[in-house]
Amino acid sequence: MFEISRITDLHPVAVNHTARQLRLTFPNGFGASIITDGHGAEEGLYEVAVLDEGGHVTYDTPVTGDVEGYQTADEVASLLRRIASLPSSALEQA
Repeated sequence: MFEISRITDLHPVAVNHTARQLRLTFPNGFGASIITDGHGAEEGLYEVAVLDEGGHVTYDTPVTGDVEGYQTADEVASLLRRIASLPSSALEQA
């Protein structure tokens, strides 16, 4: 699973994980789901989805308009930084 220690400076307010999924919630209200059994799993890569304040996948953010599969750990960390940097006001548009 993705090593949370790579992004501790983002200060997630909630962290939930299972064997195949890590869910983070950031102070801006957005969250992320990182899974190991999605697009890219056969290559040992991750799939990332942006979550809204209700914990549902949102497809309408400046970060991405879909889930992002085939992500390396560095790419996951980059996506998480972008999600954590979204303004809270973007939730109204998501």
